[in-house]
Amino acid sequence: HPWRNQPAQQVDIQMNHLDLHAFHPRAPVTGLQGRIGLQPASAGASWTAAVEILNTLPDAWDRQRLPLRQVSAQAALTDTQAEI
Repeated sequence: HPWRNQPAQQVDIQMNHLDLHAFHPRAPVTGLQGRIGLQPASAGASWTAAVEILNTLPDAWDRQRLPLRQVSAQAALTDTQAEI
């Protein structure tokens, strides 16, 4: 349950030149770099999340690439709502 005590109090993932194709042959070839973070917020049972990812190899699906150059998002999560 996400609102109980968790074994990890904070998650911080950093990537540099991550190629999803290296993990599965049907996944697109990517050059992902960036950061994903999740941590408890100061106000009670809530969390904050941040995502900053850049794909250095964007291209079309039919070329086995990911047609996405950049993703940036922040979210606030509570037991009753999510704000993105």
